[in-house]
Parts: sequence; structure tokens; C-alpha cells
Amino acid sequence: MERWAEEQSWQGNSIDTIVWTAAPAEEMTSRELVGMLRSLEGRERLDTETYVRSTPSQLRTPFREVMERELGWTPFTMVERLTPVQVRPPGTSMKLQERTF
Repeated sequence: MERWAEEQSWQGNSIDTIVWTAAPAEEMTSRELVGMLRSLEGRERLDTETYVRSTPSQLRTPFREVMERELGWTPFTMVERLTPVQVRPPGTSMKLQERTF
């Protein structure tokens, strides 16, 4: 990763942070990804959604497009960043839980 970041720097790309995950993305299909994310519950799901939605909208990957389309995990808007986020647990439609990030 360090070598890759140095190469990016040489090419004029500024890298501030690198996030490494243990998930073997190159071996995971989009269907498996969505299944894994849908299986998350409670705090783990909330934290994962918040992390995904908080990443800069300029970071476009095929998996991000799948998460947006299948899970609705689009980047937070400025209004959402400034107001409490309405969190709806899976399977509920009217009852919302308010949470501030």
C-alpha cells in the first residue's frame, strides 16, 4: 500500500488516508456484498452504513454503485450532515429512530 501511495504521489495525486479492510473484494461478487451488508444488524449495520455514506462522493467504485442502488446508501447530503439522521431498522416503515452523528 505504501508503494502504491508513493506512486500516486509521483503522478500528482494527493493521498491523505488509506483505508484497508480484510474483505477480499476482488473475490466477492456484488450479490455476496449486498447479502453480507443486509445480514448486519443493530449497531454494526448502523456504523457500516454511516461509514459508507460518509465517504466522499467522488470515490466511485462498482461496489459503491451497488450499495447505492440495492441498499440506498447514498452519500449524506449537506442537510443530512447538519440535522439528525432518521434511522429506520430493516422491516419497519413508520417508526423511525432519531440519531445524531
